Amino acid sequence: MFKKKKKGFYFTTSFQYASRYAKFSKKANGKVFVIAVALVGNSYPAIEAPQFTDGLNALFTVQKNHTLYGRYCKQGYQSHFALVDKQHHFPFPGEVDLDNAFDEIVVFEKSQTLPLYLITLND
Repeated sequence: MFKKKKKGFYFTTSFQYASRYAKFSKKANGKVFVIAVALVGNSYPAIEAPQFTDGLNALFTVQKNHTLYGRYCKQGYQSHFALVDKQHHFPFPGEVDLDNAFDEIVVFEKSQTLPLYLITLND
């Protein structure tokens, strides 16, 4: 399932995670999901900056300078890969609870995506 967001197309293998981002469509009378294949190529393992508690300005500065969110693909790679926990944090390797984590894959070119199915879920 994917969604064009910021500078890339976001995929996940988790329906639960995708459900958070699926939009309700009046025309389809439900949430719409696209089941697709992504050609990830050489994927950059994205790890976000740690959360600092010494003030909002310090946190903003760290995130602005080091985050990949909303940026183009890292040079030399064709995609980004991250594990995200249920609170939308990017845990560091060794701190990941795989039972409570979701994968997030970002590709940056339309040619890396192959939509297969369009699914609408009604309540």
